Amino acid sequence: MKDTHLTKRIYRSILLVLSIFIISILFQLKVTLLDIILLLIISELCLILIREFNNSKSCSTNSLFKSKRKFSQVQTRRNFTNTKPVSNFTNKKPESNVINTKPESNLTNKKPESNFTNTKPESNFTNKKPESNVINAKPESNLTSKKPESNFITNRKELTFTNVFIDVFDSYNEIIRKKYSFSDIQSYMKENRNKFLNLVENLRCIKTSVLFSNQDIEHSEHFLLILRQINLRNHLIIKSKLDGNCFYNAISTCLFGNEEYFLLIKLGAIFIMLENERLFRIIILDHNYDESFEKIVCDSFSENSWAMMLNFYAASILINRPIISLNLNHVTFEVYILKYLYRDSLLEPVLIAFYLNHFCPILCIEKQKFDFKTKIEQNDVFIKYRN
Repeated sequence: MKDTHLTKRIYRSILLVLSIFIISILFQLKVTLLDIILLLIISELCLILIREFNNSKSCSTNSLFKSKRKFSQVQTRRNFTNTKPVSNFTNKKPESNVINTKPESNLTNKKPESNFTNTKPESNFTNKKPESNVINAKPESNLTSKKPESNFITNRKELTFTNVFIDVFDSYNEIIRKKYSFSDIQSYMKENRNKFLNLVENLRCIKTSVLFSNQDIEHSEHFLLILRQINLRNHLIIKSKLDGNCFYNAISTCLFGNEEYFLLIKLGAIFIMLENERLFRIIILDHNYDESFEKIVCDSFSENSWAMMLNFYAASILINRPIISLNLNHVTFEVYILKYLYRDSLLEPVLIAFYLNHFCPILCIEKQKFDFKTKIEQNDVFIKYRN
């Protein structure tokens, strides 16, 4: 240890001499040998003082730690000698009764608990069992316990969209993660053509909209103004998400009572556009659209894209029912009506409300009170392409 300390001192002195030499050259100072020796002595004295200060500090902390340790040992001895109440508490019979009681095991073995965990109504297109549970389990939700849900079962042929479309949604998510092209969408639709044809067939089996069943009501004054002007007394406007997919959310709520199937409506409408490509290209040319058919399809395919008139028209072809949009002008605050229908149909229309780039579904309170009759003229969009 002494040798190491000696070598360290030698190294320090050499470094100090070199630093003094460099400083003298830089600042053109005259440094004598006596000055160097004095600096070495001063540096050594400073190091000795610092070392002594650190040693005294460590000694004081050690002594303090030892005193605290002794105090804690004394306290533990006192506590240990007075531990009779604790032993009495541990020997009490009620504690053993709590340990040996069987209700805990009964709770874990209850059948209702297992049924609850196996019902998965909240999933969105990812799991395979939720659809069958929604159809068969009457007490699970307010939607299934009311009359419109029975219509849902009979008219929708016990649809199993979640079973069929799991891989379709997976491949859709893979496409939108990357920079996709029109040809990518075409190949995607061709690969899943049979499934989308099945979707079209099943959606066209739905002849009526669901009734109101405790969905969140839209209380905005502008949307309520639409109901008052149209005189829809037995209808309510339902809230929809502000995520860019509000049109598809609204159609999903009208058909199924919730927004879970919005992506099916969205992809189904794009499938219709590609299946009827010639018709939509003619509409784009006749109405002087700025975007090409390919650009419109690619924009519609994106994750949070706004729907446009061509998407509304495609959705009406998809469900083979009229879609009637009750729109409030944000300047005059007067309602104007747009109707989208490809083929003449006497089926119940799907009603949606629109104000400031946002769509909301309109649901009837009771089936017998669906009374959509208005004196306001309906603008039948794309009527010349019907049939």
